[in-house]
Amino acid sequence: VVLPVFYGVTPSFIREYAKETFGEATDKSDSRARNVDRQQNPQKEALIDASHLAGWDMANYSNESMVVKKIVAQVLQTLDKKYLPIPDYPVGLESHAKRMIRFLRQNTRDQSFLANIREVWGKDRGPIDLQEQLLSDILKKGNIKVHSVEWGKAMINERLCTKRALVVLDDVSTREQLDALCGSRNGIGPGSIIIITTRDVCLLNITKVDFIYKVEGLNAPESLKLFNWHAFKAESPTKGFLRPSGDVVSYCGGLPLALEVLGSYLFNRRKKEWNSVLSKLKQIPNDQIHEKLKISFDGLRDRMEKDIFLDVCCFFIGKDIAYVTEILNGCGFC
Repeated sequence: VVLPVFYGVTPSFIREYAKETFGEATDKSDSRARNVDRQQNPQKEALIDASHLAGWDMANYSNESMVVKKIVAQVLQTLDKKYLPIPDYPVGLESHAKRMIRFLRQNTRDQSFLANIREVWGKDRGPIDLQEQLLSDILKKGNIKVHSVEWGKAMINERLCTKRALVVLDDVSTREQLDALCGSRNGIGPGSIIIITTRDVCLLNITKVDFIYKVEGLNAPESLKLFNWHAFKAESPTKGFLRPSGDVVSYCGGLPLALEVLGSYLFNRRKKEWNSVLSKLKQIPNDQIHEKLKISFDGLRDRMEKDIFLDVCCFFIGKDIAYVTEILNGCGFC
């Protein structure tokens, strides 16, 4: 996409300048001569092409700052990117990303990312909100209203059946959610790619997806590296903590969430506290990751800190810190 800005120069001047500087093809009626001219003078062709594109001629505006704002607005609208959050320390992601990129080489124009479907679905308007977001993302309209889940299904099938899009359905837990958001495989236009993340592989088998990618845990070196970044803010552990770090990592089983949570919890703590965590981890079976993560919760100093933690998790995810602080202070928390 090219959006030319003519600053201190006019489009007509650009065209004349290109002709005079690079010369004309000897015979414009001769297609071979035109091709030779284009190959020998690519700068000329680029300038002439740019002068014919719709853009901004600054000579037509008295306020440059206003034009800059308009240019930025159009660029943002043209890109319309849905940026997703990435970890502070993206350890072990590159190999997974490369495999997925190879699978997603097809060209898709529009995209939609529906995050935390399992969580959002349980809210009062959860299913309808997700359907509205999907339609708005792909159709580029912000005022789409869905009156019921069945109404939303019909709208998706009717209005997205000709759209080629990339859709990510994150944390799907039921077949009902899939039916409401992408319906049959033909609900969204030909050439579209729908990525579904789920803990239940049976859902993918029922839907008859084309490709299942099982995300493996981090290997030992990757696990240690990720843990170190959270526990020591460095790639290597502090002197005297190499062995206990290895022990914690071995109990996490390559699960990034456990490595991040326990690493952050142990940051700047004494060896005595490390030993306490290790003794607890030894008593927990490898498959009970919830109990391992709970160690950081149990380590909070008192009941008030635990209540604050639970309130934030249940009610304030993604909210502004000043807003949350004001409410919690009003509840008598410190």
